[in-house]
Amino acid sequence: MIRKLAYAALATGLFFGAAQAQEGMIDALNAALRQGINTPERQRIFDTQGAEPIASSPKDFDRFLKTESERMTTMLRDAGIVAQ
Repeated sequence: MIRKLAYAALATGLFFGAAQAQEGMIDALNAALRQGINTPERQRIFDTQGAEPIASSPKDFDRFLKTESERMTTMLRDAGIVAQ
């Protein structure tokens, strides 16, 4: 039986750091990444790839990871997919 599932998939480029990293260092790295993503040259590259970059805060990123994990868990469970 084939079931049609209506779930979106995201292609992401994610940056992780050590759990012990100081908040100031994380904020500085985040600011540099945001600045780099928002240059006209980088925007042209994203446009040619059909990509839509989203530079968020570390807290937003944490929420995103939790939400996506829950969403994907539900999708796999609904589709009857199990780890082997």
